[in-house]
Amino acid sequence: MKSINSAAVIIFSLLSAGCSSSGEDESGQMSLRITDAPIDEATAVVVQFSEVQIRGTDATQNINFKFDTPKSIDLLALQGSATQSLFSDETVPAGIYNEIRLLINAQPGTVDSYIVLQQGGAQHELTVPGGAESGLKVKGTFSVPANGSSSFTVDFDVRKSIVKSGNANSANGIKYHLKPVLRLVEDTQVGSISGSVDSALLSAPGCSDADIDTHNAVYIFSGAGVSPDDIDSDAIEPVISALVNYDTATDSYRYQAAFLLAGSYTVAFTCNADAENIETNDDLQFGPAQDVTVVAGENSPASF
Repeated sequence: MKSINSAAVIIFSLLSAGCSSSGEDESGQMSLRITDAPIDEATAVVVQFSEVQIRGTDATQNINFKFDTPKSIDLLALQGSATQSLFSDETVPAGIYNEIRLLINAQPGTVDSYIVLQQGGAQHELTVPGGAESGLKVKGTFSVPANGSSSFTVDFDVRKSIVKSGNANSANGIKYHLKPVLRLVEDTQVGSISGSVDSALLSAPGCSDADIDTHNAVYIFSGAGVSPDDIDSDAIEPVISALVNYDTATDSYRYQAAFLLAGSYTVAFTCNADAENIETNDDLQFGPAQDVTVVAGENSPASF
């Protein structure tokens, strides 16, 4: 359960009392979910959410949803089209909004937000700069219709967001920071891309290792005919990435990239995704690439 900021309740009550001449309340229903594109260097990235704030173009639309019990969500469990609800069908003033803030608990010395490494299984605190004070800000214009409903998804891209600092041999050791790259999409406007990857490509010359179950990912770039590039803050950045995993149901290696706005994309495969470092230009090596068109509400196939 969650509680709504009392000031927002008063504001909303006044707004409802002053309904339109047709007798309709100027309110709508809003739902918000979260998803992620996992990485294979960690087995868990747990983030503890304490509050969601939505900000509108009018001060009467500023509402805070404070969770009675903080929500601890393992972002790496949210692959493909999997999501976790932050709140569902909440009544909010209808209108145009321009920001969502996610407040996060990440107190030093407290097991609230943390990362668990795949190699060795070590657990490290995860610091989130500004996460508890101003919150993680998701910018973008979105609307809630009067007497209608809207559903949105915030996409955490962990591959772009985990920053490592320090030295294992120093007194403070290695520190892990979450500096999220976030996207907000309306659920009715997105589609997905999925497909299989030939197992021969997973251990081909140039791959990070001969293990076909590691370091394989598909990167999705906005626009057709894009030359794939690593995550380095240059002009060409992937919209999202997806791990390639073995699917027992089809006896094949598959991936899924969801919550993509309708349009044209370039889809590229790499078998050395562990080389990705968001703070340096690491010249990530890509193999096959192809153009794909995404249609809202549909899945577009793209296999390698």
